[in-house]
Amino acid sequence: SKEFTIYPSDCTYYYGFTTTKPPVDNPLVRKALSAAIDRQTLVDTVLKGGQQPANAFANPLIFGNVAGDPDVCPWCLDYELGKQKAKEWLSEAGYPNGEGWPTDVVLMHNTSEGHKKIAEFIQANWKDVLGITVNVENQEWKVYLQTLKNTTPLEDMPHIWRLGWCADYPDQNNWVHEVFNPTAGANRTRMSADDPYVGDKIAEFDKLTRAAGAEQDPEKRKEMYKQAEKLLVEEIAAMAPIYYYTGPNLSKPWLTRLQRGIGGNHFALWKIDWEAKKAATGATGDKVTLNWNLGTEPPTADPALATDTTSVDLDEQLFLGLTDFDDVTSEVIPELATSWEVSDDGLTWTFHLRDDVYWVRYDTATKTVEQVLDDDGNPRKVTAQDIEYGVKRTLDPRTGSDYAYVLYIIKNGETVNTMSY
Repeated sequence: SKEFTIYPSDCTYYYGFTTTKPPVDNPLVRKALSAAIDRQTLVDTVLKGGQQPANAFANPLIFGNVAGDPDVCPWCLDYELGKQKAKEWLSEAGYPNGEGWPTDVVLMHNTSEGHKKIAEFIQANWKDVLGITVNVENQEWKVYLQTLKNTTPLEDMPHIWRLGWCADYPDQNNWVHEVFNPTAGANRTRMSADDPYVGDKIAEFDKLTRAAGAEQDPEKRKEMYKQAEKLLVEEIAAMAPIYYYTGPNLSKPWLTRLQRGIGGNHFALWKIDWEAKKAATGATGDKVTLNWNLGTEPPTADPALATDTTSVDLDEQLFLGLTDFDDVTSEVIPELATSWEVSDDGLTWTFHLRDDVYWVRYDTATKTVEQVLDDDGNPRKVTAQDIEYGVKRTLDPRTGSDYAYVLYIIKNGETVNTMSY
């Protein structure tokens, strides 16, 4: 259909391993489980949305990504090689043909029919290729996210768990470092330099992602991130990349829409050819109602507490950031800030704000949007102090933001969030 399009997305679907919980504490087991996944058949027969099988963590839209690079996790993309390697690694780990495999190994996902179908497909892969049984369980999102915290008692953690990651900004620092760095990121996998199998590799990964974030030469950064990805998915094998998301769309021919980019949907930039619409449908008038299907009720509209794509999608329409991303090029563009300067060492950023943005609120009684007034009764503008408040509130441990670590890139951000001062 001419009305159907598939656009690239900035998200990656993956399985993480609790690297301190047997039997997945052994990297050979983790590698075997990853290699035994038939990614191409999964996207062709289960997902059917043009998704791309993944061989690394960072999405193809991200600076420094190695998606599709045959030098990185070749068995992720060559299933015949993957099956061979998977059997060898599991046997080397002490489970030849699945013999002696524990009966209580759990793969967990948040409650969703889509995640269930994927889990059952991969469960069958593991049974067919490795001769092992993995139990599939699920939890509602809010409970699930608490379960996956690296402070959860080990006995309550699943061995394997499903997550996705979408870009906060299009750079590998937001991926391999902020999600998987063992001392500065979320580290749900519980990687540690004390790991008896690959502790040296984890220490190397830690230093590498930190150094790459500080490196100013783009080509050197790309090479460093390639090394980091190889460590993450091949040698440490803390996660199994599965596929890169896409965005299937149906659009009428009279609608010109910008595809969702890293900055979210920009509905205000969509254009309707009214004459073409009238000719095709007989519709009159020049107004249209946007019915936006989010799939589920957003758990929150609080930007500091949003952890799911539904809440994040909503917040992208309710709030402005200092900057945004161009839908086509993914380049950083002004939003609240009209311009900015960066110091020579890249560590100090000075933003100049617009003076025409005002706070509004929704009155539930009158069901109208109205301006917020300051103490003098004038419409209240968005100020630099508001930006500062938002950052500090997210970092404040009392807020309980699960993604506060994304702001650790700001000096003293980690200190504030962990109260280590």
